[in-house]
Amino acid sequence: MKGITSDELYKLMDILSINEIGALIAGASPSDVYYNYEYPDYGDEYRINRNSNMPDNVDEVFSIIIKVLKRAIIAGELKAQIVANTNEQTLYLDDLKKDWVACGKIDTERTTITRDDIKDWLEARGVYPSAFFPNGRKDDYMNPNHACYSPDLALCVKAWEVAQTAHYDNKTIKQFMTEWIKANAHTYKWKNSPKKPNEPMSHKKAEELASVANWHTKGGAVKGNPNLKEPTPPKYIPTPIYDELKINLPKKSPINSDNDVPF
Repeated sequence: MKGITSDELYKLMDILSINEIGALIAGASPSDVYYNYEYPDYGDEYRINRNSNMPDNVDEVFSIIIKVLKRAIIAGELKAQIVANTNEQTLYLDDLKKDWVACGKIDTERTTITRDDIKDWLEARGVYPSAFFPNGRKDDYMNPNHACYSPDLALCVKAWEVAQTAHYDNKTIKQFMTEWIKANAHTYKWKNSPKKPNEPMSHKKAEELASVANWHTKGGAVKGNPNLKEPTPPKYIPTPIYDELKINLPKKSPINSDNDVPF
């Protein structure tokens, strides 16, 4: 009888320790984490028991992630149920207006973070490790190799983006999008049908997709692109004019020759 797989097991864990999170992000199993009795230096108490199936940089990533998570917790950027070793207390200050706080060394084995909190923290930084985002990042809908890729969706999104900076040449925005979608359909792996994969997209189909992306529902031809605001020219600042300094010098020097010198 086949038991539950490791991937399935860790999907059931809604609360994970810092070590478990570090291992999963690094591409290892939490069961591969071991206490480093030989060199239990600060920040390096735990290590990964490597095997050939792990990424080459698993040790480096694990070590860095542990440090980053601890700093984020101390800074208040990441929610956690903190467990600290009080035999080595450290004072820290996260705001000059607040009091100093005594906190022991964070125990990465017993300090825990919820799955939702770590996902929110990772997503806010644009990092999507497969252990927490098995379907990839949110914008993978533009990736044609994704298992859930939709050419229609990708064309709508891209047409909307292109239309933000395009010049419409006295067309409606919907007309512009329709032409763009029809011209670029195959670039986004759009196919009419398995039997006719090379058949061009019909105008009707392109117009349907353009209707989805079109925000200018009132219609009407557009000149240029109203979304692109012309840069405001700088206000004219007159160059300061300084009065010319005039010195009234005598036309003839009072001293005409060396003989007139009084010494």
